Amino acid sequence: MSIKLIIGIGAIAVGLAALVLCKKKAPALITVDILSAEKVITFFKRPHITTLLQQDKNLLAVAVKHKSAIITLACFNKATNTIQSEFISYRYKTLNDDLQTMFGDKDMLILS
Repeated sequence: MSIKLIIGIGAIAVGLAALVLCKKKAPALITVDILSAEKVITFFKRPHITTLLQQDKNLLAVAVKHKSAIITLACFNKATNTIQSEFISYRYKTLNDDLQTMFGDKDMLILS
């Protein structure tokens, strides 16, 4: 196992633990050159994710930026402090201007 993979997995685990997220399954880690707000929003606009978010008002669509150029997307249940649905992580080389503007100096976004 390469050092980069171990560091990436560690970064995901630390970031999610910091948000008190309990993992139900390991997230997919997809490497992209440029990550855009459109890609992040598209994840949450998938029909089954949209339905989950509409049906359960305790669910939040969150994007978490980790220090090691990884962003994790998940549906977080604020009542139980758990991930309610599948989640995915992107390792990026660059954030598109739109996504960088959305994050600003924050490490987490709540999308509504």
